[in-house]
Amino acid sequence: MADAESLAQPAVERLSEDETLRGDLTDDGFGPLLEWAANAAIAYATNLKSNKPEEAMDAYAARLKGVIQAVVAAAEAGKIEDAAALLDFEAGGKATAQKELAGLGLKTGEADDNAVKIAGVLAKALTQPAETAPTDPRPPATTSSPAVGNGNPSAKTPAVAVGDTKDMAKTEISKPSSETVASKNQPSVSRAKIGKEPKSIRRINSSRNTSKK
Repeated sequence: MADAESLAQPAVERLSEDETLRGDLTDDGFGPLLEWAANAAIAYATNLKSNKPEEAMDAYAARLKGVIQAVVAAAEAGKIEDAAALLDFEAGGKATAQKELAGLGLKTGEADDNAVKIAGVLAKALTQPAETAPTDPRPPATTSSPAVGNGNPSAKTPAVAVGDTKDMAKTEISKPSSETVASKNQPSVSRAKIGKEPKSIRRINSSRNTSKK
């Protein structure tokens, strides 16, 4: 935590020392907003994974500054015109926060009270866990089966039309691979696995060669 606070400290100091950010807010209205910004900066620094953490922290501080400006403008106007601008920071409860911001009921002429209300919603969103993304109601897309003849043992033999005896004789029926034979609990006679022909096959070949001579 100490390292995160040290990393966030320069950004928090710049925000707190910038008097132009508070607008017409007094300490009562700007204090809670600045406290939220400090907690947001520390939370970001705690989870930050970057080769250049200082530069990343400066960029995030600019985002927090934009949120403060948007909050002050909304508090002074007594209405929220762009809720997304108030939620431009790393938080898990943004969807809930957006609904809460819409129902705050801000009032004109009560800038400090409005700022306190908005800061409370932002602080709550900062502590909320990440919301689950909605699931796609559509069925998953089916993948096409691999083409026949690519050496895939699961490839199916093309169907042959009934009665087409000429093409049937020419149709090449793919032989099951050694893996397919093994899957049927039958012993495999693949040369790739055995390494050489079984003795029974060698005897048959030998007798055939003798008869030819």
